Amino acid sequence: MYKRFVMCLMSVACFSMFGHAQSTQTICSGSTIPTGWVVIHFSTDFSRCGGSTNDIQVIEQISTLGTGATINACSGFDIPAGWVVRDLSTNFTDCGGSTHDISVLLNLNGEPSGTSVSVCSGFTIPSGWVVSDFSTNSTRCINGNNNVSTLLNLKGLPINTQESVCSGDSLPAGWIVVSTSTNSTRCGGGINNIETIRRTF
Repeated sequence: MYKRFVMCLMSVACFSMFGHAQSTQTICSGSTIPTGWVVIHFSTDFSRCGGSTNDIQVIEQISTLGTGATINACSGFDIPAGWVVRDLSTNFTDCGGSTHDISVLLNLNGEPSGTSVSVCSGFTIPSGWVVSDFSTNSTRCINGNNNVSTLLNLKGLPINTQESVCSGDSLPAGWIVVSTSTNSTRCGGGINNIETIRRTF
């Protein structure tokens, strides 16, 4: 009976470990956050880390998550390479309770060539991606004008491929602008706000 009970406990432990692939750690606020980790919770502990408000951070490793994965993280920290902010929201218990204090992060690492995805504007664009459209969405991304960007993945597209993108962003190596145009419903609506680009090598 004892042996069966121990085997049962081991099975539950193993299931729990594999069910939660990412690691978490508790650190003092202001500590260096390791590469590939994000803050998922603030709390106060008067016996640790100085005892001030929000002096404890729970961080989670997201570098182990696959393409297309999403996770809620506290806003205001660096985003791991290849991740973007898909949505912003407010959570009064996890991340300080201020407006838009939760970022819903999306992993674009490994997405195939030509993929398009809608994300919040104003954040770092992953290498090899460009903005192909701006739009306004009153329920996402700080409720401002042109607060949603459509990103396009140029990585791996064949030579001589042409794409229409928004002006103003740096292009990946091998891409050149072949013409400009104006579109009142895309990319902010300014003069020469659209570029036709082509891959040359």
